[in-house]
Amino acid sequence: MPAEKISKEEAKNLIIKCRKRIDSTMPLVIGALVDSKTKHPRLGMLNAWQWFKFIRIHLEHHLKQLSRIGKKFK
Repeated sequence: MPAEKISKEEAKNLIIKCRKRIDSTMPLVIGALVDSKTKHPRLGMLNAWQWFKFIRIHLEHHLKQLSRIGKKFK
């Protein structure tokens, strides 16, 4: 599936929105049952805390990518 082309400003806004959603989701993750799991297509069965950790790591990965791309254009 090809990536949708968006502006730098749109990308920043989406990252801000994602971070806000992560912050608002944290209380739900803390209260979730450890043995309640949902399948991830590549990582197998994950509980809420594992999903949350994966999402944060994945977001940081994309932020680093954006930083590297930005440095190449300077």
